[in-house]
Amino acid sequence: MQKIVSKKFYNFILLFFSVFTLELKAQWVNNSNPFTSSQIRAVAISSGSSAVLGGFGLGSGFSMYGIMYLTTNGGVTMKEVYRGTTGIEDICFVTSTIGYAIGNDADLNVILCKTLNAGLTWSSSTISGLFSTESIVHFVNTSVGFIFTDNGIISKTIDGGENWVNISHNVGNNFKDVSFISPKIAFAVSVDLDYSILSQTTDGGQNWVSVAGQNLAKTTSFVNKIDFITENIGFMISNSNSHLYKTTNGGVTWTSISGLNFDNIYEVKFITTSTGILSATDNNSINSSLYRTFDGGLTWSKFHDAILAFSLYDFDYKNNFIIASGLGGYCSNKSFDIYGANSSVSTVVSTITSTINHKKFDELITVFPNPSKNGVFFIETNLDISSIIVYNNFGHSETHDNKVIKTNYKGLVYVKINLDSGEHIYKKIFLE
Repeated sequence: MQKIVSKKFYNFILLFFSVFTLELKAQWVNNSNPFTSSQIRAVAISSGSSAVLGGFGLGSGFSMYGIMYLTTNGGVTMKEVYRGTTGIEDICFVTSTIGYAIGNDADLNVILCKTLNAGLTWSSSTISGLFSTESIVHFVNTSVGFIFTDNGIISKTIDGGENWVNISHNVGNNFKDVSFISPKIAFAVSVDLDYSILSQTTDGGQNWVSVAGQNLAKTTSFVNKIDFITENIGFMISNSNSHLYKTTNGGVTWTSISGLNFDNIYEVKFITTSTGILSATDNNSINSSLYRTFDGGLTWSKFHDAILAFSLYDFDYKNNFIIASGLGGYCSNKSFDIYGANSSVSTVVSTITSTINHKKFDELITVFPNPSKNGVFFIETNLDISSIIVYNNFGHSETHDNKVIKTNYKGLVYVKINLDSGEHIYKKIFLE
């Protein structure tokens, strides 16, 4: 017994100093330059330590223009890569090199920008017949993408943005946010008159239906942001009452998370069903900060004060690189481990006994090679897998029961990995 206790104590000390070392290595960049005359509304990581930030610039005579910046070193330096009449409202990357940004010009024409070289250069085109003051863009692969506008339009492309077709629906007149969890399944939130509507698609965005019981007026007032991790578990932000809500039944009912001391919540993104990040301003400060949770959103702890940014409108986190930006500046860290930076002794002890609760599932599962040739790839993990589902560009799927996958699908595919524990994650892989 004495030997076992000593070994556990040794492991605890080793892990404690490992955590401490990780905290020392985590270097934050806080910078207001070159954003002194800009309001950055969108952030998207392409790969590694590279990200694009976009928003509005203020010129002489209070004239407005669209602007995008590129960092390739985790935010240490920024380079202006786009300036035009289009104010940038949303950015997404579908591969490490192909990305899209959306905005509108002075006549409210919707303008789509596209990059093929990870944000270094951008081309722009006007979407014919589409008008908006605020839009959302999301691509599920290099061919299929969607635009959601604040005047209730859903538009779809199947050729990489060359042509767009509007989709008929009756789920609201003002889209605020959308959350895709697979090529087929997504949720969207919109505002209609004095209440919000949560809608869902299960056929790749062709049809949208209001989720049962979802007149959200009495529960949440106006919903600004949503983030779904699975078909059942999701979160939403109501900035009209500064509340965070959670659903465990696909949006049918919502529970307000109590005990939060936030004045404004700007963005929330979950990595797993238990681990997430949000940006908010608390009631004791005019500045925004970044917070994290390890218990599915029930409690949140601050991990970084963004003292230069009053409103952190957006952030992105991928492969230990986090970057957030808003009014007044940005903050970033290219070596941030969301788990390793948690120095709570109780959490460290529980990590020794239950590592799976404090590890990202996607870091415990490897899909390789990526890209893959001849439709063959492998799943490597020590976790118990119940099934594997592969989705292609058109939403078709195959179910596999072993870790060696052979498929005839081509292009970018989504791999849904179902665990015996009931959790599941999605991986993306390109099949040549």
